[in-house]
Amino acid sequence: MGQEFKINDCGEIIREKLPKKRNVIFRVIIGIFGLVCIIIAFPFIVGMIRYGEGIPGDNLGDYFDNRILVWHNGKRGYIDRLGREVIPIKYDAIDYFSGYNQMIVCENDKWGLLDYEGNVIIPIVYDKTVSFLQQNYCVAIKDGKAGVIDKHNNEIVSFAHDPETLCCYEELGIIVCDRQGRVGAFNFNKKIIIPFVYSRIGYFNNIGKAIAIKNGKYGIIDNKGNVVVDFLYDEMGDYGECYIGDDRLISMRKKNRWGFIDDNGNEIILPQYEEVRDFFGDWAPVKKNGKWGFIDEQGKIIIDLIYDDLYSYGEHSATVSKAGKEIEINRP
Repeated sequence: MGQEFKINDCGEIIREKLPKKRNVIFRVIIGIFGLVCIIIAFPFIVGMIRYGEGIPGDNLGDYFDNRILVWHNGKRGYIDRLGREVIPIKYDAIDYFSGYNQMIVCENDKWGLLDYEGNVIIPIVYDKTVSFLQQNYCVAIKDGKAGVIDKHNNEIVSFAHDPETLCCYEELGIIVCDRQGRVGAFNFNKKIIIPFVYSRIGYFNNIGKAIAIKNGKYGIIDNKGNVVVDFLYDEMGDYGECYIGDDRLISMRKKNRWGFIDDNGNEIILPQYEEVRDFFGDWAPVKKNGKWGFIDEQGKIIIDLIYDDLYSYGEHSATVSKAGKEIEINRP
């Protein structure tokens, strides 16, 4: 069969090929495929239209395994691709952690955990969020008091403690808490590891050291209960946060002057400054005679102490002021 062409009204051949049968077949296939997609997606779209009443937050529309987060009448839940509720749309907040088979949920200002199917793992009775991502224990708060629970909601530490004090360090094997007005720690077998003689214990760093306060003086202890740095100082840590970084010097105050020690108690920079801030990278701001500048980890002045105010600083730059003018300076 010869090739077919279009002819216009003047009898001229239009050099445009007519569609071949295979092109028609291809278009039919595409049309059928599109129709199937619409049929499959239609219930899902209807479900979104039905339940999607607004934007409660950045996670609206979070999607996993053919499920999507939706919002209806101020409540959140999940629907499947057929528009059916798979996690009831009744929660005030919900967050799914892929790979951990758990959802943090809030209902009537109480928090708990669900599994992938919506079954309750941890009852929704706690004042704040609870989760078990890479750990077996979790600090929870109930009726204003803190305790520790495991993945099966067994009570490891009773709900009788100050939420600001109770900390669970699973990797270090200790639980820090208060007892009769003093702070100490025991292990998961309830054996006392750190005696309850401190008024405060800060956060333990990755190598198991923390700032502690005893009789109004600051020192450093480890997670075995040993005193690493004697209680000689009137204050330690930037802004009194009682936190030790893993690889930086620690600010300390003796009487009215500040300096820096390492986590073994060696005074690297003697107390001589009116104010200091913690090291960021390998420099720290210090104040002397009313003026700010910067020192390195050996105590050498690398930015002269000539600035009136310190606004902010990072690893490579800082914002200061001089004679009322704001200035950006860089680390040398």
